[in-house]
Parts: sequence; structure tokens; C-alpha cells
Amino acid sequence: MRIGNVIGVALAACAILLAAAPRVSAHPSSVGYECRRVAGISAHVITVNLNDREVEVTLVLSRGGIGSAEPFSSMIHRTQPDAAITGTFFGVKCLLPIGNLVADGQLLYPMATGTTLAITRDNHAVLLPTKADQELDWSNYSAALFAGPMLVRSGKYAVAPWAQGFTDPGHYRAARRTAVGITAANKLLLVAVSRPISLSRMAKVMKGLGAVDAVGLDGGTSAAMHYRGGGIIQPGRRLTNIIAVYASGRPKVVAGAPARARG
Repeated sequence: MRIGNVIGVALAACAILLAAAPRVSAHPSSVGYECRRVAGISAHVITVNLNDREVEVTLVLSRGGIGSAEPFSSMIHRTQPDAAITGTFFGVKCLLPIGNLVADGQLLYPMATGTTLAITRDNHAVLLPTKADQELDWSNYSAALFAGPMLVRSGKYAVAPWAQGFTDPGHYRAARRTAVGITAANKLLLVAVSRPISLSRMAKVMKGLGAVDAVGLDGGTSAAMHYRGGGIIQPGRRLTNIIAVYASGRPKVVAGAPARARG
């Protein structure tokens, strides 16, 4: 066999071995990124190991506080997270969040009926059913924000946006989507897809990634994701809030300024 043919066979064998090998995150740490193909969809996946007590997940508001917006790239540059993803929904004109926001145990904005993604002080992610008239002790949570619709609950598909109060027709159309999932091993999955897909398809992606519970975040033009120095998905508009992840603690000021008085 000629040398060229030998090299060709060796390269082909190497390609087969690489294809069969398990995916490994670019950075072997408690905050890692990989691009996965799940349920026929290419998904950007950031895995956060909440068992590492050095890891911190927090809420970042725009520089001007509630009622203002800021470019995603500016928010990232200002707060320097290891990873970040789009947060909760907000009004495009008024820029006010649609649902509750909690940072460092304090309720920053009134809650809404639905589901709240919360991070406990001892680094566990939970999904809390919340109602507008209920009172919760947020001091036990380092961060929390309104999310939805539900995608996976207790390992089963739970896509029923109409039953959860999501009546906007936009939720039923294919769109770029972001979501967060919680695994049985206390890992947080931050997931974004740039190809427009349905909620049902996104639920299949989250379940395929191993999420026991999963819920949607803001998407469409607001879909955004960042990982260690690089923008993976850039939004088409300014954002009012994002979820930020720090592998070794966080800067003292990341939540943005108080809301400005409006005349």
C-alpha cells in the first residue's frame, strides 16, 4: 500500500474514533460549554455544576436599573461573567419586567403568577410555583426570576403554555429560544438555539440533555448567550436583565443601579 493511502486510512480511522468519543467541554471546570445536537437540533449548552460552592449564579440588571435597557455586549463587559444567558421577559416599550426579579435575597420587582426559577443560598436550583398575591421569604435565595412556559417537569414533558397564562401568539410560533434546565445531579443547563423551533421541540432538546425540570426564558429577538470571552448568540435588541454565572465568585456590584425616577 502506498504511503498516501496509508495516511488516508489512518486519518479516516482517527475521524471514526473522534466521532465515537464522548464530548468534552472546552474548559474542564464547573462551568463548561459545548455545542450538542439533540432531537435533531443544534443546541448551545452551558453546564453549571452547582455542587461547586465557588460557583455563583446571579441576576444582572441593565446599567440604569429597572425600566431601562442596555446592549448585551455592554452588560457582559461591565460585569465580566464566565457565562450568561437571556433572563426574563420585559415590555418592549416600557422596558419593565413581566414577572418577579430577586437578587441577593431582595425582591426587586413584584412577582407574577407562574413559575419562578430560583437559586438557593446553598446553591440549589428550584422551580417555584408563584402567585401574585402570595408572600415568600426571598432571603433564602441568592437569585430568582420569572420564567416560562414549563417544558419538562419531574422528567415528563409539560408543555401547556395556555394553562400557564402565556396567551401571546408569539409563544406558539417557531422562534429562537433559550431555556434553563435542572438535572438530577444538581447541575444547571443554560441552553440556546439559533434555529427557530417550537416549544415542544425545545422541550425534547431539554429532556434529551438530561433535564429533570426545564423552563423557557425570553427568546426571539431577545435570545442571547455568552461564554468566557465570546458571544455565542447576540440579541437583536437591548436587554433589561440577564442570568450571569461566575465560576469563582462574582464582583461586588453586578445588579445595576436602582431605577431612576421618572418625571
